[in-house]
Amino acid sequence: MAATDSDLSVFRQSVSEADIDWLLCVELNASAEFRDWMADRLFKGYGMVRHRCAWRSVSTSEGESDLLWLVETAKGKVLGMVENKINAGAQPDQYERYVSRGKSYVKKEICQDLRIALFSPKAYSSEESGTYPIRIYYEDVCEWLGCRSDERSRYLADIYRSAIEKRNEHILAAEDPDMKLFHLKIWELAESNFPNLGVRHPDLSNKSASQSWLYIRHPGFTIIYKMFKKDGKFGDCVVDLHLDGLGTEVDHLRERYKSQLARTPICVEKTGKSASFRISVPPIIPPKFDEFAVREALQAASTLKSWWENAK
Repeated sequence: MAATDSDLSVFRQSVSEADIDWLLCVELNASAEFRDWMADRLFKGYGMVRHRCAWRSVSTSEGESDLLWLVETAKGKVLGMVENKINAGAQPDQYERYVSRGKSYVKKEICQDLRIALFSPKAYSSEESGTYPIRIYYEDVCEWLGCRSDERSRYLADIYRSAIEKRNEHILAAEDPDMKLFHLKIWELAESNFPNLGVRHPDLSNKSASQSWLYIRHPGFTIIYKMFKKDGKFGDCVVDLHLDGLGTEVDHLRERYKSQLARTPICVEKTGKSASFRISVPPIIPPKFDEFAVREALQAASTLKSWWENAK
């Protein structure tokens, strides 16, 4: 007996921002028709463009770009810089850091001009979403793919549709008053006991069970609370002092700071293309506010910040 649509609905795929990054990068490098469609939105006003290459997840000391797309125009090389969001909030000064990275590419003569865009579902918003001069929406990509007759395009449209649904579900979760109170209590504890961390007042209009409720960018490093999941459940928790672009330097960092780390709870870990000084902390299961566990996490963040500022 053939499976019905209702039978197949139990196999629900999870779609992440990283998945969309790859889909966008592949289409730009492999589909001339999609490039033409995207260029009309990202490089409007430049006339004809010639594709050079697109790259996903490019890191520098000033942060990471989700997608870069280099093209040639009559006015010279233009670099498209795209930040992709489904649910994640804006990192501190994220747009300004895109501008800073872009200016460094111009200075190095990699390109002569820049275009910076936010790629997201229409319902996405953050403190910085209105700052981006260009918005490109999942819904428009989904519609473009859905109008094509080939099986591949229809399947890709379904993936974008799943990402849009994920965003809509996140909006519903943000209405949970318990989650809003959870984030507010964290900020109040940080403000009164750990003012040196500079924890920002939460945007209570958009809060769900984020695993990164602590995300503080300082010059040269970022402090992040991370909650790992296993078999769909919250598990180990850590606080990282994150150093962008130093993933290949982990062994060197371990050796260089070996004596200073010997009597501390701090270890050094490779985190993607970056390196992190890490402290393990008790698990925090939102929306329950466990003051002891939250205090331990904030203390770990304070310890990492003080240690790094003295160790450098």
